[in-house]
Amino acid sequence: VTGVQTCALPIWLEQVNVLAGAFMDGFVNAFFDHDARTVTYWGDGTERFDATTTDDTARYAARAAVDTTLPGGTFAVAAEQLSFGAMTEAVEDVTGHRYTRSSRGSVDDLRAAIADTRSRDSDPAAPVMLVYMLFMLTGQTALGTLHNDRYPEITPESFHAAAARLLATRSPA
Repeated sequence: VTGVQTCALPIWLEQVNVLAGAFMDGFVNAFFDHDARTVTYWGDGTERFDATTTDDTARYAARAAVDTTLPGGTFAVAAEQLSFGAMTEAVEDVTGHRYTRSSRGSVDDLRAAIADTRSRDSDPAAPVMLVYMLFMLTGQTALGTLHNDRYPEITPESFHAAAARLLATRSPA
């Protein structure tokens, strides 16, 4: 074709799935009633799961987006492995108050709650948060090998630090 120029640019864009576990900053208020000083969760409080703040997840994703040497595939990062027991200890340390721990039931009870929700509600999205909680507590969302060390300039925030930051603006009960 006359008069048409072609331009071949090197394309290095790979599909990268950034996995960061649960967004821990949401837990500070979702599971804790700071006025009543209670924490409510499923399981026995010792089940561990990967978690990262939303800001740190964004930092890792932004860094990965401009990394021309990052191979395609899964890129897993996490600030830490948490449990509801450990989160409660951190919140107690930050607030200086003891929190009453309250389990809604075992992992099997959670499975029953999911089945009950599905039987009562035809909306397939109705049990989504319960299912995600089940996957967290049973290790189905475990990230495996983490790649935090690829970007040493990023130091992910701990749950303790996130709780301190988020609760600093809260009026004392």
